[in-house]
Amino acid sequence: GETQIILSNGKLKTGDLGKNSTLNLSFADATIDNLPNARVMSNYSDIQIKEAGTLRFESKSSSIEVMNSQSLNIDSRRDKFRIRLTDKVDASGNFSQFRITELKDKATFRMSFGGLEIEKVQNAFSSIYVEARSADLNLYFSPEAKFNFQITESKTDLGLGRDLKVEDKEVLDSKENKVRHSGYFGKKMKEDQLIINAIGGETNVLSY
Repeated sequence: GETQIILSNGKLKTGDLGKNSTLNLSFADATIDNLPNARVMSNYSDIQIKEAGTLRFESKSSSIEVMNSQSLNIDSRRDKFRIRLTDKVDASGNFSQFRITELKDKATFRMSFGGLEIEKVQNAFSSIYVEARSADLNLYFSPEAKFNFQITESKTDLGLGRDLKVEDKEVLDSKENKVRHSGYFGKKMKEDQLIINAIGGETNVLSY
């Protein structure tokens, strides 16, 4: 069934919420054991979710932890997200911090300010796409991974680990210091699986 919870200035502790849930939290504390499919709206709240299927977040100024999830869609402002393990994440963030312990498959991030850290990208991942403006990125890949990358950056402090072989470095705009770095990690493949477009900030791509 459908569950709708609206909570302001309170605490929520619950086990299993129904298949389709909507949570609207303001100045709240929430601990949820299992959330199969939900839309979560959060303002100035602390949320911990243990098991999740497909979640959509619209959040600001919140602290959100998701332990285990299949698919996350996030629209975030000034949040702190801590994601332990997820298959897929699609997020846009302004002044938000994202920390992912382990990513299985796919990530798309559009960010202004704030930061993204993925501590462990599994070697069978399918794609990572990041657009970042004045944000700090730290991505760590399995030493066994094999993928092509294309990193376009302008005035970005770029750090590439020794597993990344840059084959081509093309200046796209000398006034803007815009440079595209193309190459591969581990072994040259057919398609680019890692694409980063960064302006400013710091970008580090390494192996763990």
